[in-house]
Amino acid sequence: FESLEQEMNSMLVRVVEVNEIVQQLVENGHPSATEVMGCQDHLNTRWAQVVQLVESKKESIDSLLRIQNYSLECNEIKSQISEKRRAIESTQYLGNDLGGVIALQRKLSTMEGALTVIEPKLIGLQLEAESLAATHPEQAMDILIRFEEISEEWEQLKQALQGCEDSLSVAGRLQQFIQDLDSFLSWLARTQGATVSEELPNTLAEAEALLRSHEALREEIGQHEEDYRKILAVNELLSLGEMELPLLSIQQWLHKLQNGWVKLHQAWQGRHDTLLQAHIYQLFLRDVRQAEGFLNSQ
Repeated sequence: FESLEQEMNSMLVRVVEVNEIVQQLVENGHPSATEVMGCQDHLNTRWAQVVQLVESKKESIDSLLRIQNYSLECNEIKSQISEKRRAIESTQYLGNDLGGVIALQRKLSTMEGALTVIEPKLIGLQLEAESLAATHPEQAMDILIRFEEISEEWEQLKQALQGCEDSLSVAGRLQQFIQDLDSFLSWLARTQGATVSEELPNTLAEAEALLRSHEALREEIGQHEEDYRKILAVNELLSLGEMELPLLSIQQWLHKLQNGWVKLHQAWQGRHDTLLQAHIYQLFLRDVRQAEGFLNSQ
């Protein structure tokens, strides 16, 4: 069509030249002026018809190209959206371990960036669909249905993304819960080791020092009681069916935690009783030595 436009421009120059020549002939009183003007009118009429025909064809071609471009863009965007949705849905196979959570975070970050690029295209495509439907009423239904299909795919993509974000949130809480549980169990094991010590004092000073150390251990246990209750509370939240969790394994560890917590208090109390008896014994030995000293001095 560009070559035709060039020819039209070239022909327009010639038509203008002919009109100028005719004007000069009429002004100069040429004897055939009437005949020449008749030819001019015929030329201008035919030229106007050609221009109108070309414009009509150009509008038809432009209209056809708009519809074709619209269809191509619909196919492209729908394909992009479907690809993104499948990529999001594949995240369910990444797992709930730390590596899976990190991979999920990276994929979500990339996906959100891609969605910000697609959304403006959708808005532009909707405006184009409405415009084409208005100018092509005979094809309006097909044009609008194409966009509706993309809109449905877009909604499915957003739902998949939201589900992925929800899973990431729960997975993150799960990882934090496991880390807190592991840290607490490590502390529990160390503290239990301290409470089952069989060391006994040989002097009154050692007995008092061991009692003070044991009392400090009780304060440390009291400081960890809130952490213990928080872990149990978080476990209840994670057990509400928000996502598929290795609940059996977690419950086993929690059973260890609860048993260990009870045994820790029992062990502390047992060790405390032992140290208390040892302290009383050292007091008795001190009193005996003082009495012997007193008697010997007499």
